[in-house]
Amino acid sequence: MTTWNYRLIRHLNPDGKTMWVGVHEVYYDLLGTPIRCSDEPIQLTAVTVGDLRRGLEAILNAFESPVLNYGSFQ
Repeated sequence: MTTWNYRLIRHLNPDGKTMWVGVHEVYYDLLGTPIRCSDEPIQLTAVTVGDLRRGLEAILNAFESPVLNYGSFQ
């Protein structure tokens, strides 16, 4: 079973000089190593307010882990 969570991911702009950060889904191997991330940052939507709150709480947890580099998944 693959595990995943939200993580902050740093992107390099095409100019090669500036960066930006987005929230992505990141998937891990059995040893807990990040092996894959979503192509695009997430857009949080939900059916209920409670589901939206849980999604936001999961995103807030991403701030507790180091920021990853998008280029390391390419």
